[in-house]
Amino acid sequence: MSLKNILHLISLGALWGASYLFIRLSIDEFGPVLIAELRLLIAAILIGLFLFLNPARRTHLIIQSREWGRLMVVGIFNSALPFCLIAFAMGNLTAGMGAILNSTAPIWGSLVAYVWLQEKLSKWQMLGLLLGVLGVFVLVGDSTSFDFSGQFLNPIAVLVATLSYGASASYIKRYCADLSALKMTFGSMLMGAFVLMPLAYYFWPEVPISFNAWLAVLGLGAFSTAYAYVMYFRLIEEIGPAKAISSTFLIPVFGMLLGELFLNESITLRMIAGGVIILLGTAMSVGVMKVFYNQPNS
Repeated sequence: MSLKNILHLISLGALWGASYLFIRLSIDEFGPVLIAELRLLIAAILIGLFLFLNPARRTHLIIQSREWGRLMVVGIFNSALPFCLIAFAMGNLTAGMGAILNSTAPIWGSLVAYVWLQEKLSKWQMLGLLLGVLGVFVLVGDSTSFDFSGQFLNPIAVLVATLSYGASASYIKRYCADLSALKMTFGSMLMGAFVLMPLAYYFWPEVPISFNAWLAVLGLGAFSTAYAYVMYFRLIEEIGPAKAISSTFLIPVFGMLLGELFLNESITLRMIAGGVIILLGTAMSVGVMKVFYNQPNS
């Protein structure tokens, strides 16, 4: 990879890691449903403008009638539902904790693909799955009571969100192979925003929302979602998907650092240990370590 590609990978990890900071700064005033709705709506509008202003990519805006149903499914399970669950959890979790738990998404993706698509798992990948589960227990083991109430619901909400990501990944692979990645991103976010719109109207706060909270949501939708996804697809084109996905391993790092810098959140030894185990398991389960070992840098 070139120096430019490496810098883009780091920037992408920072943008996605900052999403947890933005949610923490706005959750008390907006609530989870409205945050998810505005995040999707802002991102859909900006990605739509990006596609419209690029004649070579403008065809991604054209959605055929046979594509709407599939985009609706992806919009719900890859955007609307997980965005709501993550925002709900971030009302009590630290930015670093949320970012670490969210990094289990590729592990769920491998497990769902094994169960649903009958994709084979190597011993290396199975060990990675077990490490990921162990990392979750290390991360939240003594900080919550396992009674499905109180604080325990927060990490569970993030894990359900990542399971939703994993299930949608298998759905996309099975039913959406004919859709371009950019069309699927734009269309699914648009459909996700459409689905959440009635709930967002219902949950709209009765008290005025502060300027800082609006800035945080704008940053979440514009930078951590729209711009981040465009950058991600450019990286896929330049270095391939296997290497581009490695940017996700930087998300917990930036989530913890930004939480400490701007929210005075503590980085504990348990967070570091659990995060390392989860990221190692994720790397093993998706084959990133093997890819980087076998492929020379370009």
